[in-house]
Amino acid sequence: MQNKAVITLSLLLAFSVFIGQDSAFAKGPQGMKVHQQNKHNWTETKQENHRNMWQTGKENNQNRLDIVKDRNQSIKDIQRSTELTREQKKQQIRETQQEFKQDMKQTKQQNKENLKEMKHENKQNWEKTRSETQKRWWDFLNNK
Repeated sequence: MQNKAVITLSLLLAFSVFIGQDSAFAKGPQGMKVHQQNKHNWTETKQENHRNMWQTGKENNQNRLDIVKDRNQSIKDIQRSTELTREQKKQQIRETQQEFKQDMKQTKQQNKENLKEMKHENKQNWEKTRSETQKRWWDFLNNK
């Protein structure tokens, strides 16, 4: 049901933008200015949302890389240790691997939360741009 509402609203918005463009041509230079401003705002929003996705992905990848580097360094340190017996080294490496698994689970959860926040922010950006576009058109159409 919610998907139908989203699709309906999307089609309505697309149709209103199409009608708005025709209306802009019909209203002359002022209408074209409003249309160009709205088009510019949508482009900016799309670019900002793309940057948000790219940055979040980059941060999430870095989080995973940091954990892998820490694990690898810990294992190297254990293997180089001269104070530990062979069995102690094996045990510490197993513990390090367990810690790594836990850290990766936590990082995976944090990365999911980062993505969720980014998607929410992107949705807010779209909503803000949509309402600004709508307001600009209503103001323009009511002033003419």
